[in-house]
Amino acid sequence: MIPSTRLTDDESTGAATTGTDEPDDTEQPPSTDGEPPIELTPTLCDDPGNLDLITPYLDDGEDPSYGEVNSAQVERMLAAPTAGPFYMVNLIRFRDQAVYRDGRDTDLTGREANALYSPVEFLDAIGARVFFFGEVGETTAGDVGAWDEVAIVEYPCPLALFALGVHPAFEERSIHKDAGLEKSIVLVTHARAVNQPGMVETPFPSTAGDPAFKHVQAFGVRDQAVYPAGSDQPARTGPEAMAEYEAAMVEAQAAVGITPDFRFVVEGAYIGDGRDWDAVWIDSVPSTAAFNALAQEPDVAAAELHRDAAVEDSYGVGVAPLIAGSETTPPSQR
Repeated sequence: MIPSTRLTDDESTGAATTGTDEPDDTEQPPSTDGEPPIELTPTLCDDPGNLDLITPYLDDGEDPSYGEVNSAQVERMLAAPTAGPFYMVNLIRFRDQAVYRDGRDTDLTGREANALYSPVEFLDAIGARVFFFGEVGETTAGDVGAWDEVAIVEYPCPLALFALGVHPAFEERSIHKDAGLEKSIVLVTHARAVNQPGMVETPFPSTAGDPAFKHVQAFGVRDQAVYPAGSDQPARTGPEAMAEYEAAMVEAQAAVGITPDFRFVVEGAYIGDGRDWDAVWIDSVPSTAAFNALAQEPDVAAAELHRDAAVEDSYGVGVAPLIAGSETTPPSQR
């Protein structure tokens, strides 16, 4: 769930203090090859000077095997190292068989290798948390089978992420992620307010054979909306057309019992394939019957006109969440 870091240019920095006079008693992951440049604590974000201790260790080497590091996004985060919290959205596809860079023999599947990565104690140490996690079921937009899991991690600030990335024990653990993943898109996002209508009883409740799920969508939005030839729609930017789509869908979704949970604005792709992404939406869907009924709502066709005009790239997947709920609501949405 945590990508590697890299810089585009060589940088030299001076030393800095940790900004605390008292030792932190947070349990630390074990160090392996040498001491970490900075202790992992929940107070890292309190002192921007902590970045000076980390920067010399940030890797400017090769990308992970599962995607390209976006150096421009790394630089944006380095420019505001204590700003937060932020949410890293991970779209994950596993290899059939794990492949380790050191050439070791293994019978592990990609999923099994990634399970050895499981960095929960590292996240706890810096005050981060797994915000959302689940297995992908049906694909609703984009290539079928493109993704196996969706994970969202809340970090207190970029500095905490970078400190994690240069910790020797974490680096050693990360080789399992590199071996297990075939592809990943990792987006740096910020939560925004959601227009949530009043709760209504759905006419399509979940059943044992048709359970509820989360609908996760990622959108890459055009600068300028492109409506069909002959359309009577006025000229709009892509974001303006997307806002029209979102507003038009509120009542249609409510009518079948679908509720918007979270809306994330994408600051930039941290790891990806060169494409730009702008938004991630998560909706609660009571059943597949409800999802299918949504397409029959009278306002949906008009709403989708705006979406199609706005969107250049998209993924949509149904996710059976293992971690999700009201207790994970971002601070900006409470």
